[in-house]
Amino acid sequence: MPSLLSTAGLNEQPITLVLISDTHSCHSSLDPLPEGDILIHAGDITEHGTIKEIEEFVQWFSTLPYKYKIFVAGNHDHSLEPGHTYRSALRQVDGRFDNGEYVVAKSPEESVRLIQSIDLLQDTNTIYLRPDRATVTVKIRDRQLVVHGSPCTPLSFGPNAFMRERSYLDKLWLDAPMSDVLVSHAPPRGLLDQALNGRHLGCDGLKSAVERTRPRLVVCGHVHEARGVQHLQWDETSTTVVNAAVMNRSKAIQWGAQLIVI
Repeated sequence: MPSLLSTAGLNEQPITLVLISDTHSCHSSLDPLPEGDILIHAGDITEHGTIKEIEEFVQWFSTLPYKYKIFVAGNHDHSLEPGHTYRSALRQVDGRFDNGEYVVAKSPEESVRLIQSIDLLQDTNTIYLRPDRATVTVKIRDRQLVVHGSPCTPLSFGPNAFMRERSYLDKLWLDAPMSDVLVSHAPPRGLLDQALNGRHLGCDGLKSAVERTRPRLVVCGHVHEARGVQHLQWDETSTTVVNAAVMNRSKAIQWGAQLIVI
């Protein structure tokens, strides 16, 4: 049973959020997800970023029994970034891309069509947050939550969709609006971002945005082994940061969803 964290005020109707990240095309192997109002996935929905993987994830995600299903992409989700140049060890395996199994979007137009097909699922309240649609307001009972999301991570080794130089991300996060929930594939720098080698892989710009906007909840992933929960205390409010990765460093599902009530 996932742990349940609550930051709901005494006079607020509680909203239950179910948090996952980094399923890497293994979503069908997850334990049954707990009940809740909103399901949030913080990126790396696929392993190879292929069109087929994305379509399979969206088919699964959109049918789950939550009022809203919200996700961002991650650095593995190549076909969701129009104009992205694919970089992966897979590209060196002869024939893997042309047999239909590992086909990524070959043009910006193909990525746009894929994104548009996801937007057609709006009647299921499936919401893909991305650079050109980064903020959404959702209503649960008598409350509204503003959710802002970004797929971007600091540039490093490995699959590199939505990866950017740190200087670019510093400027990007300056424009982050005030929100109740902030969803980012990358963790904030120094918060649930430490890899096994001791390096902190989080985003400085995101950390500054969290300090400036003070959302109630930050949902992230990317650094699997840093999964966990941290609390930031401000003068009169607090922010809960959740790294919701479900896979360990070896790409095996080790954990389930995390629950938080706000």
